[in-house]
Amino acid sequence: MSFALKLNIVPDVDTIHSFANETTHEPYTITGTVELELLRPIHIRQLVIGFKGHVDCAISSADFFQDYANKDGDELPYSKWNTAQPKGWVDTLTRKAMGEANATWTIIKKQVTLMQEQQLSIGKSSWPFSITIDNVDALPPSIFIPHHTIQYQLFAQIKLNSIAERIKVSYWQAMTRLFGHLPITTATTTISVPTALTRTSSNTDSLLFSTMEHTRINTTRHLLGTSTPIQVYRHSYPSLYSLYQIQRVRYRGCRTDHIDYEVSMSKFACLQKKQFGFTCRFMPLCPDATLASIEYYLEQTETYPIRAGEFQQASITFCDSMVPRYRKYSRTFQEMSHYEPGTELGK
Repeated sequence: MSFALKLNIVPDVDTIHSFANETTHEPYTITGTVELELLRPIHIRQLVIGFKGHVDCAISSADFFQDYANKDGDELPYSKWNTAQPKGWVDTLTRKAMGEANATWTIIKKQVTLMQEQQLSIGKSSWPFSITIDNVDALPPSIFIPHHTIQYQLFAQIKLNSIAERIKVSYWQAMTRLFGHLPITTATTTISVPTALTRTSSNTDSLLFSTMEHTRINTTRHLLGTSTPIQVYRHSYPSLYSLYQIQRVRYRGCRTDHIDYEVSMSKFACLQKKQFGFTCRFMPLCPDATLASIEYYLEQTETYPIRAGEFQQASITFCDSMVPRYRKYSRTFQEMSHYEPGTELGK
């Protein structure tokens, strides 16, 4: 153990799913365990666990990333998508000099107290927790797109009994990191919470599965706290079972007396997916019609208020109060010189 104090959150689930056909105002309960390992006894005033979500936006007149070697200047490569939060004070000053602004809005913050003032001994202790989130269907989904992120986290925090206790813990932490492992007497304690844990609603019992293998999970730790991401999915399809019989939509069109085309893709899409599949078919209507290449991409539309002040979604008129901005990303060119007319092409 290279920490004098190590706090960890072990949630039972790392995702929250809600669906279009669910009853509105449905609560959702997150359960799990908070673990604390100590090399020295400490006296704490409070241990809290909470759930929070926030929106981060970078607002600018031009993209912060400008690749002049890229002929498609409106596209941000995936490696440069994380532009919503500055990285260090140099990055912050550079963005301000370029006229970029950052906006943050807290969507939800709810916390419960697991333990009040108590002396904790050396070793490992654990506490079960339960947090009920009201109106989970009203939460916007987790999202990661250029200049915009919506993130949710479980967080745990220790509040010490005094400043002297904080100084001692900081000293122990520094000495442990400097000199490595210190011998301790191993002990494990499980502390039960007096109040009964709330059972997760029946609508979500079937959704208690992990997507750890599909999601990059980053746990953030500091001296007296830790946090771990929770992904929130808002599905437009009725349930997970509908994925076995998912509907598709087809778009048909033509250039008169020149070429017919058809594009097909799934009717429902999950914003957190890293790719969206589709199929297409082209049929020339005259001998001179040839297909050299196709280009496909995702288009992101943003709208911003053009005047300062409190933003009221219900009272605005788009053409008078809002200005749109369009970004294209994941642009791909497909060579079609060897395409057989009428053949279905899948992407």
